[in-house]
Amino acid sequence: MLDATTAHATDTLGYIRTLLKRAADPAEKEPLEYCAGLYFPMSTLTLPLAAKALVQGRYSFADYRLAEAAMQPPTCEGRFGGAAVGSPLTGRNEVAHGLCAVSMGVVNQLMRRG
Repeated sequence: MLDATTAHATDTLGYIRTLLKRAADPAEKEPLEYCAGLYFPMSTLTLPLAAKALVQGRYSFADYRLAEAAMQPPTCEGRFGGAAVGSPLTGRNEVAHGLCAVSMGVVNQLMRRG
């Protein structure tokens, strides 16, 4: 499950970068840059650290990192709140948040068992 969460975050970061290449309007570009700044550490550091901790049986640390990752998609989405253009990331942000929540549920089950 955590692999799917990381893969989705990485794919979303790539999608954001593609949108940034096409964005001409600063009102669209600024929130995309902000979101890239959230998804980059999420996909390259936070989620990989959670996966490593999970393999090591350090469930509390994995849960902490997943909770940290779960905050990023809604934060990204909120950045588009005042923009004239709606968020092109709404669906991806919802999926990313949901994947983090499911991954946290799995980790919490493992904590109860072990």
